Amino acid sequence: MNPWLVGTWANTLEQRKTRFLLWNLHCLIYNFIEMANRCITDLLIIGERTKVEIMFNDFQKVLQADRSYETDHTTYKPDAEWLGYVVSDMLGQDNEKTSIHCRGSIEYMCDEIMPSEESDDMAQFTLTTDTAWSDARELFYLLSEKYDVKVFFYADEPGMGIHQTNDADGRFFPTRYVLEDESSDTSYCDDFDELAEEIKAITGEKPKTFEEIEGIIERHELDDRLYGYEIEVVSLCDF
Repeated sequence: MNPWLVGTWANTLEQRKTRFLLWNLHCLIYNFIEMANRCITDLLIIGERTKVEIMFNDFQKVLQADRSYETDHTTYKPDAEWLGYVVSDMLGQDNEKTSIHCRGSIEYMCDEIMPSEESDDMAQFTLTTDTAWSDARELFYLLSEKYDVKVFFYADEPGMGIHQTNDADGRFFPTRYVLEDESSDTSYCDDFDELAEEIKAITGEKPKTFEEIEGIIERHELDDRLYGYEIEVVSLCDF
């Protein structure tokens, strides 16, 4: 029985009160979903060509599935890109009961797998997720275990102070520092000297260490628009 249907369910005063309470609870949950900070995560999957092809094809099946039978547009369910369908269709778990973080969707996925420069027997593909508050690291760790592939990622959510990658060698995600300028473009720097030059171009001062940057920004009264971040190197299994 759908508590949001008007007229067919709320026949008594008590039922109308219950429906009203449920509707308000539903609105609170929906608004919470909409207001969550967004974590954008770029991912690269690499491994033996046959294994990568299987994983890629399974992702395609999820994204191409017809979810039009899902009519509750206050949830992710009508969205074929919802990560919950990755949980259910690729991991075989109940996406409504799982503890795996899947509150978000696949925002982009490349059209085909690409050959790897490392070996003719290897291939790779990329995708991007948009999730609430943090990345879906556990989900992709479990996928890497199931399909026997490697997953590299770069996650960015400034509101929660998340600037992380598991690409310690910078093979696919070389960025190590980010300079966010609200009056200009964001700069992504592969090393500290590159970041220091960016700071110097704006302030006239070149920091010698990352710790000096905050003081330089404050001295030039730019702390309301200029923010420097150091990328944290983590593990895919840190969740």
